[in-house]
Amino acid sequence: MIQAIETRYASCRFRSRLEARWAVFFDSLGVTWEYEPQGILVGDARRPYLPDFKVHRPWTDQPMWVEVKGTDEALDLDLLAAAVGDDGLDGPIMLLGPVPAPTPPPLHAFLRNIFGVPCMVKGLLGPGLGAVQIGREHALGTPSPYENPISGPAAGSGPWVMTEILDHPRVSEAYTAARSARFEHGESGS
Repeated sequence: MIQAIETRYASCRFRSRLEARWAVFFDSLGVTWEYEPQGILVGDARRPYLPDFKVHRPWTDQPMWVEVKGTDEALDLDLLAAAVGDDGLDGPIMLLGPVPAPTPPPLHAFLRNIFGVPCMVKGLLGPGLGAVQIGREHALGTPSPYENPISGPAAGSGPWVMTEILDHPRVSEAYTAARSARFEHGESGS
């Protein structure tokens, strides 16, 4: 198992460089974010959950929460399902892994509560962190059209259409900035 390296960026001490790279991504888009702003107790067992980011979206009062993990195996989907439950967070959770290349436009997984059921869907990110849904939602715990949450879609797993139309240059530049960020030897990440 690879050990995470604590990293400083934007006056925050991140638990990993991967989290710091996603902060660079958000900054490149001009999106306001908070790092680990609040923990909550979720589910019947009242398990503690601390989201990595709270992202403020300009067109809605509802935030987007972000969970960053280096691998799919590190995700606790039961905990995340409880976090989007009726007594959980006040918005969807976006699951992020290693920062992908900007082309083709990457798909990201989102968890949200739909009529009391935690559901997952894949989508593309827009410049204000609006997400364009690609494919269909499915309830967690049911057969999935997705191979896994953060590593991408399974081959032939649904209608991944119009990605070239939905690509946006600012989003591509943000992926590139995050992938290019360097934090070694006291560098600031820019």
